[in-house]
Order: sequence, then C-alpha cells, then structure tokens
Amino acid sequence: MRHRDLPHAKADEAVSPIIAVILMVAIAVVLAATVYVWVSGYDTGEREMPEASIAAKGLDATSAGAEDWIRLTITRAESAPYDFSVVDLTLIAPNGEQFDASTHLCLDPVGDASGCVNLAPGSGETWDHGETAFVPCQDRGTHTLLVTVRNTVVLDPTVRCDAGA
Repeated sequence: MRHRDLPHAKADEAVSPIIAVILMVAIAVVLAATVYVWVSGYDTGEREMPEASIAAKGLDATSAGAEDWIRLTITRAESAPYDFSVVDLTLIAPNGEQFDASTHLCLDPVGDASGCVNLAPGSGETWDHGETAFVPCQDRGTHTLLVTVRNTVVLDPTVRCDAGA
C-alpha cells in the first residue's frame, strides 16, 4: 500500500515515527546516565586510610618464659611523630576491667611497671614510625587493646599474656 492509496495520508507523516524513535533513545540514554551517576556516587573508589598502623604482640621482658608486657610498634604513620595528646590507648584486662593504658606506657620494659616513664598526654614525649612502646599485662589471659590516633581507631587486637605485672 502506498501513500496515494490512503485517502488521509500525507507525504510528511513518515517523519514523526523517526523523531519518536530518536526521542525515545535520547530519553533512555539520559535516564541510564542519571542512574549510573547516582549509583556510582555511593562508591567513590577512595578508601580512607587510617592515620597510622600499629602492631601489638606479647613480650617476655623478664625472660621467665611468659609474656608479661604488650609491645606496640608503629608500622605506618601519616604525620608522625605523634604527641601522646593525640594517641588514646584503652586496655581491657581478662577480668573485663577497662583502664586508660596511656598512663602505663613505657619506653623500656622492666620486670614490673615501677620503672615506667609516664608517656601520658602532656609528657612532651612523641611516638614515631618504627618506635616501640610497652604496656604491662594486667593479669593472665587475653587482653583487648584499643588504640586511636586523632579519633580514628588504628588497632583493636587481642593479645595473650601469660603473667600479670
């Protein structure tokens, strides 16, 4: 059937289906792009790295065959050295008692905590990449240590101690 055979058909009516298809494709592309941008906004691809990384391990400072200290070593630091005013250490003993370990930090472990240098905030001491500090174990068993640097948790491990300080 040709246009001449239809009584109401005009020669320019064939253009409107083409325009309709082009408009539908354009709308579909715009909607797909909008959904893509909206969904990709949830994952920027950037992962915020913690300010620092700290390793913790039990240490036998008395050579008695039992871990009686917890050794903390900064393994990665963005803006070190850290003044201890930006470092918070919380130790949870096996009995569940929680205390501020910042006041029990030592630069050099000894048989008991009596020889510790207080590295609490305001002491003027700093902690740099590769440096080690020590916390005395509080009792036999598993201790949980929570370390934050500039309000970001950088360490939340459990450490086994075989002897209390």
